[in-house]
Amino acid sequence: MKNKTRYLVLSLLLLGMSVYGAGRVLAEDESTYPPFVQTIAQKLGVDESQVKGAFDEIRAEHFAEMQETREDRLNEAVADGVITEEQKNALIAKWEEMHAEHAAQRQAHQTEMQQWYEEMGIDHTALHEYMAGPWGMRGGMGFGKHR
Repeated sequence: MKNKTRYLVLSLLLLGMSVYGAGRVLAEDESTYPPFVQTIAQKLGVDESQVKGAFDEIRAEHFAEMQETREDRLNEAVADGVITEEQKNALIAKWEEMHAEHAAQRQAHQTEMQQWYEEMGIDHTALHEYMAGPWGMRGGMGFGKHR
């Protein structure tokens, strides 16, 4: 039963990611999508932490696959003489640095927006449904209420 529930959760997550845009969902922190996570948990009748755990697992696997593919391609570039091993290592280090900076900036932005919502007395989780556009856009770029 546990595996059946896990596969169902993963299937729904994949479906949800196709609706919201896999790149955005996997690139963002799961706290960006509380209605998404909550809805899946409610529909399945499981604890929200199970859905978040599955979400984190999928995101980590996707990120690891992307890193492996990138390193394989860079190894080919080294083998073909396009770049040196040192340049490859420098590129990987720079990408990791930029990824960490982006994550810190994203977290700072989320914190700033959360504080602003609180100051304005806005329940951003309730507002989310009205701000999500037909392409899964968020943050005031929506086109009205979508159900």
